Amino acid sequence: VATAEDRVAHIIALSEAGFRPDFAPLDMGTTNTDLFDPAARAFRSDENVYLNTTRTLRHFAETLGRLGIKPSMQIWNIPMLRWATAFHGAGLVGAPLLLNLSLSDGGFIATHPASLKGLRAYLDFLPQGVACEWTVTVGGTSILPLAAAIVAEGGHLAIGLGDYHFPELGQPRNAELVDRLAAIAREVGRELATPAEAKAMLAL
Repeated sequence: VATAEDRVAHIIALSEAGFRPDFAPLDMGTTNTDLFDPAARAFRSDENVYLNTTRTLRHFAETLGRLGIKPSMQIWNIPMLRWATAFHGAGLVGAPLLLNLSLSDGGFIATHPASLKGLRAYLDFLPQGVACEWTVTVGGTSILPLAAAIVAEGGHLAIGLGDYHFPELGQPRNAELVDRLAAIAREVGRELATPAEAKAMLAL
């Protein structure tokens, strides 16, 4: 079993080699990750657990802080969002927080459903009085039906073929998907940030 030190060693190595990333993911909790097949009314597995103890997360946060890397706090459910808030309260992560809110369908039930209700449940528990930028990732189904609502609420969008391969669009490339989200954002009245503006928003 990989230790907390093992799991962050590559980030340290990259940084020491002069390739320090601007941010690195910090998955804020532990959850079951077995897939459920509604048609078969059965789980496809029954022992998959993604384990992140508080001690492990503290080690990750302290290591990233020492390296000057912004934690991209991965949030799969409200308890993880509360853990992120607690880590800020404990001085382990600094504001502005970078929160990635996960939604999913297609048998992966560890996150909130990919729906407006799933999104709004998160928004009710965003940290109060703490500067943060939040983005949304959708797995197992398309983010496009939710994109306008996410942008209108002040959020950002994460999209890629690794989360969902968009067969309904043929065989799109990631660049084409990004272009679609850019058009949706502009329709809602929000312009795209430049790399420099994004860094300023995140205090990088």
